Amino acid sequence: MREKELLLNSLDDVDTQENISPKHLYMTLAVMAIVLLILGPKIYLTNNIYYESIKFNRNYNEYNTLKEENALLRQRLEKLKFELSSNDIDF
Repeated sequence: MREKELLLNSLDDVDTQENISPKHLYMTLAVMAIVLLILGPKIYLTNNIYYESIKFNRNYNEYNTLKEENALLRQRLEKLKFELSSNDIDF
């Protein structure tokens, strides 16, 4: 029973303690503002770098695809030129 009374008394002490003082509140808000000012640009730049890298990778993949398509088209052109020249020789 004694432990129960001690626990209840400690809860009463917690209820009677003062709330956060305005000084502590302003200090906390100031620290949060400074952290946001420092980390805000870093987060912004990190996001922009990420999205630019996505665009770069998309363009690079398209470039590689077009390069392969160009090689295939050059092969077809050479094949058609050869067929045309062989047909001219036959006649």
